[in-house]
Amino acid sequence: ITSATSSQLTITYDDDFGALDSVSYFLYTSSGVQKLGRLYAGNTMPVAENIANLQFYYTLADDSQSLAPADPADIRTVQVTVLAQTAIADPKFNTAKAFTTPAGTVWTLPVGFRGRIETMTIKCRNMGL
Repeated sequence: ITSATSSQLTITYDDDFGALDSVSYFLYTSSGVQKLGRLYAGNTMPVAENIANLQFYYTLADDSQSLAPADPADIRTVQVTVLAQTAIADPKFNTAKAFTTPAGTVWTLPVGFRGRIETMTIKCRNMGL
């Protein structure tokens, strides 16, 4: 992990031919649609569309947790939380729905939009060696 914030994660890895490659994950908007993106070799590619929010939450070597660790080398696990929402509002759904991330951040979708939140925990291999 070479760069780690609450909204973007960049990983550098050996491509098995002796060169280092890196890939970044973040939110971006294209054609009015917010997407989870993957930046590789200078090209941003969509991973998923209609993503309302994204958060990276890190557990460090000393078991503390942070949304923006000072030293990426201290990261041991990453919790990735994604909030997806419907592309079109449902006029019959007249409530605003709130979701809470593992970091305690509250996200609220606009009235009429349904959503689903998912959190994945990624254990980093070969960190701290």
